[in-house]
Amino acid sequence: MKLSTLVVLLSAFSVAPAFASSRSANQYVCKTSDLTITFNIAGNSGKPTLQVQRGGQNPRIDTEVSLEKTSLGTLVIIEKRHIPDLATQVQALLLPAVNLNNDRFQSEFSTLLITTTYPTTFFGTGGVDGPLSNSISEPISCSADFVMS
Repeated sequence: MKLSTLVVLLSAFSVAPAFASSRSANQYVCKTSDLTITFNIAGNSGKPTLQVQRGGQNPRIDTEVSLEKTSLGTLVIIEKRHIPDLATQVQALLLPAVNLNNDRFQSEFSTLLITTTYPTTFFGTGGVDGPLSNSISEPISCSADFVMS
């Protein structure tokens, strides 16, 4: 092989594009018309944090978030309301794993916010007639970001 051929081949390899590097999103912001949920996978304390803001109210920060990793993503469950001897209301949303490639720092997607109410009577659910929970869902728009901490 001639030296000039070798130089051409080596220079072609040196400008070949590198494989895309990716990182996982670590912050999700989901919004409806009157609700904003910000979920940070590893907050300042190293634990997941959740901030909920309804309408014009001040944001509520909750570090006690129920998380379940599934093959579909992370199921985030927030206790919205608990009335002893009556009912508990929780909200859940499924956040997919999101890879952000190269210089992309954000990805948008839609999911469902599911609100479920279930009885919490002192006597248990034996006296409840019919379904033991009631759920409604609403679409929610989300963005997944990679935030440097």
